[in-house]
Amino acid sequence: MLRGNFMKEQSYVNDIFVICYSFLLFNIAFTSILPKVVVNAITLLTFIITMLLAIRTITFIFNDITGLPFMLFLCYILLTALSTHFNKGGFFSTGATSSTINYIMILITIFLGIIIISAFGKLKLFLLVIFFTELVYCLLNDITFLPNYRTFIASQAYLLNGKFQVAYAHLDLLALYFANVYVKNLKVKKKILYALIILALIIDLFVNCITGIVGLILFIIFYFFCSKKILRQPLFWLVVFIICSLVPFIYQYIVDSTFYQNFVIGSLNRGLTMTGRMNIYKAVPYLMYNHWHWGYGYGTSYAVVNGLISMPNMQNGFMDLVVQVGLITTAFFNLFVLAIIKSVRFEKNIITFPFLCLVYVYTVLSSFEITFSITFFFICMIIYVLSRKDIERKNSLNE
Repeated sequence: MLRGNFMKEQSYVNDIFVICYSFLLFNIAFTSILPKVVVNAITLLTFIITMLLAIRTITFIFNDITGLPFMLFLCYILLTALSTHFNKGGFFSTGATSSTINYIMILITIFLGIIIISAFGKLKLFLLVIFFTELVYCLLNDITFLPNYRTFIASQAYLLNGKFQVAYAHLDLLALYFANVYVKNLKVKKKILYALIILALIIDLFVNCITGIVGLILFIIFYFFCSKKILRQPLFWLVVFIICSLVPFIYQYIVDSTFYQNFVIGSLNRGLTMTGRMNIYKAVPYLMYNHWHWGYGYGTSYAVVNGLISMPNMQNGFMDLVVQVGLITTAFFNLFVLAIIKSVRFEKNIITFPFLCLVYVYTVLSSFEITFSITFFFICMIIYVLSRKDIERKNSLNE
């Protein structure tokens, strides 16, 4: 009897810890309404906790940290560090070292963190926590800005930061809802589904984020109309990625196309240079001269693009990576994503499907936006862990 009570109490304590830990991971990986200084403190605290947990659970997580995706992930962060090192002392390298350290620390924390939570057999709880955290954050953001949306549109000072972050958060929320439904073996409730889709669409319209609307449409297409078998083919993702990455190099053909002339300029009333994107793409050879291999160092994108051509960023996910870490490191990023997709087996674990749809959505959006962020890595890492684990299986850490 005493042993039974003790086990229940221990399980309760473990749940409380996982809830708090998942919340911390969410705030450094997905999005946060907390002040930047608080998020930085959370990053350091969560990294320390994760390292201590990794030492404690090393025998349980060993297989997960020796898999091919994790090895490629380690290569990516090592090459990212080398990129910054090789550019040390450069004109645009101010602050690059600290940015790189923070970036690598976050990536290691969230990857190991999800693996550790899996080792505790708490993936269900983890997914539930990040869903409700995202839901609360989105609702707080929407309730705050909708009554005075004109002011917020002018200032872009939303609780979730800029309009893109606001749009992506509502898209992530939709994927997390599907994942939690699958985790509990429930049926999708149409009222909730429609509410989330309509909410996302309304918010995208209010913040004037065409990218968010396109992302929402793409998610619906991938989720409801695309073959699961095709989406889990690494070669298919690679083709999509290559096409999206070629945009800066074939921009003239895009501008001259009938679709662009009729839809983008006619229907969307966008300028011929797509808010300056084409001017940025024309400057790619100038920007990347002598920097194709190793870039300028992580965290230098804004300084480089703004300093050389007076633009905010590269407006393309692939080129943003190349500017920062170069072609060599970007190649390992590609290999990492390919390995993640290869690990997916829907016939065994349908839970990964909403996250895989997000990977494709963000890849397509990378044609004209910066989407290969920490959140993108977080989504890939969730896929990796879920694809390797039977979410119903109880791990020996809890036995």
